[in-house]
Amino acid sequence: MNLKLHANATTTPKTRAYIQASTVSVAEMAAELGVHETTIRRWRQRTDAADRSTQSHRLHTSLAASKEGRRLRLRSRMMNRLCALCASLATVCFSFVGSHAVLAHDWYSSTADPVYQSNCCGGHDCAPVDSEWVSEVAEGYRLKMTIDQARTVNPAAETPVDAVVPWSRIQSPPTATHAFYACIYDRDRAAPRYGVICFFATPTM
Repeated sequence: MNLKLHANATTTPKTRAYIQASTVSVAEMAAELGVHETTIRRWRQRTDAADRSTQSHRLHTSLAASKEGRRLRLRSRMMNRLCALCASLATVCFSFVGSHAVLAHDWYSSTADPVYQSNCCGGHDCAPVDSEWVSEVAEGYRLKMTIDQARTVNPAAETPVDAVVPWSRIQSPPTATHAFYACIYDRDRAAPRYGVICFFATPTM
């Protein structure tokens, strides 16, 4: 019979049984068999003579097919809901921006600067501006915006705006839903316009 021993084994099952059955001292048995005394003590403490398994006690198992299926279905449902939510938000945002652009540029596109006679709207560069960004000065209105604020008027804006629009260039808007409207360049902030293509101020009573 072929006997498969542990790779580091120094004894056979027959020798181990002999060790366990013997009553001689550990030192005498170690000398007789030519092994270390620790080996004798270890086998005398065991109740069997077989090698112990070298297989890892930690088994790497995967999820059962049914559990894996449920996990994948749950993940799929969550992803579908997330995608649906994102799509809904995108629809609302695009609808708002689109309607705002159409309503705004309907009249922007038909106006021109009264001094320079240039068209006010290039299709994306006009919008209402917050009253907090506008202050009245002796020469007209001063429009001051950070880059982020400027991008609410012209999404392609690359620099802030700090311009004084003289009274001669200020127009009255055809609608009065906001106090001020402006059209601004993407990045040109040079004199004499300082980035403002057109400016509109709703008359106050």
